[in-house]
Amino acid sequence: MDEGAIRFFLASKTERGFVSYFERLLGPGGYAAVILKGGPGSGKSTLMKKAGRALLAMGHVVEFIPCASDPDSLDAIIDRTARRVMIDGTAPHMVDPVYPGARDTLLNAGEAWDDALLREHAREIIRLSDEVNDCHAQASAYLAAAGALMNRCRAIAARYVDEAAVRAAAALDLPRGEGAACESEYRLLSAVSVGRVAFFHETLGALCADVTAVSDEWGAASGRLLARVIAAAREANQRMILCPCSLIAQKTDHVLLPGAGMAFTCANRFHDAPAARRIEGLYKPVPEREADAMRTLLFHASELVARAQLQVALSKDIHDELERFYVEAMDFSKLDAFFERAMTLLT
Repeated sequence: MDEGAIRFFLASKTERGFVSYFERLLGPGGYAAVILKGGPGSGKSTLMKKAGRALLAMGHVVEFIPCASDPDSLDAIIDRTARRVMIDGTAPHMVDPVYPGARDTLLNAGEAWDDALLREHAREIIRLSDEVNDCHAQASAYLAAAGALMNRCRAIAARYVDEAAVRAAAALDLPRGEGAACESEYRLLSAVSVGRVAFFHETLGALCADVTAVSDEWGAASGRLLARVIAAAREANQRMILCPCSLIAQKTDHVLLPGAGMAFTCANRFHDAPAARRIEGLYKPVPEREADAMRTLLFHASELVARAQLQVALSKDIHDELERFYVEAMDFSKLDAFFERAMTLLT
């Protein structure tokens, strides 16, 4: 896609089910929103890509939010300069205006489709929609099992974290942030996607010149180190972008401090990133029996994640079939007016 270097996800399947961070954008003091409704293939992603490129050309700082199930498609764009967002408000991340009309606007792409033509294909549309949902349910079941294994591995590893090494690695001299107390923002840098774990490591370098990778296959030591980084950043009133693990939502995998130009990222078998420095050796010696147990747990967790990726890929293939019915039923010329209105609202 022709877009900026800042990309995140805002929703992911986790071991606890589907987790979305879209609502955090829209509460009191949040971003003004243009919320798009409409079926698959109705032009929502195309509209957001066009708007995002226009905003970039105007010199705005824009975050692009791809769909985890199809990273070539967008779920949202976030204009950090104007503090406005455009969001696909359809399932699975159903979003509605918080302050309708006063701050937030709803645009319905369904106004541009032929209802009669869609009703002619109702049986096929319903069948394909149900098949897509089944694929996602299967993927979620695999990820729930993988998460249970990974949590068990992390519980064993926690016994052997070298707390002194963690404290030393997390000793930071952060500049004091300016202004009022900074709210933490939540994003995702990775997600189980179409046949792979998609990881937007380029975003780290785009927002922070100094990237530190914390090598931790087991997840316990990095979690404690990043908790110390978060506490230090909060004490220094630094703006934080917190990126939970896309599989285990209560575990933080990446912390970005754009004001200080620093980022900390967990490096493991699912994601790694180019980094100015690497932190290793955060564990005390682990007995071979325990190490073998953790290797086995992670091996089977990785197998389950791979099966989930295949289900997401299958869901995309079926979704592409579903889109054809909506593409055929759409009058895309009507979306030109939607784009003009959206740009007026965004700027």
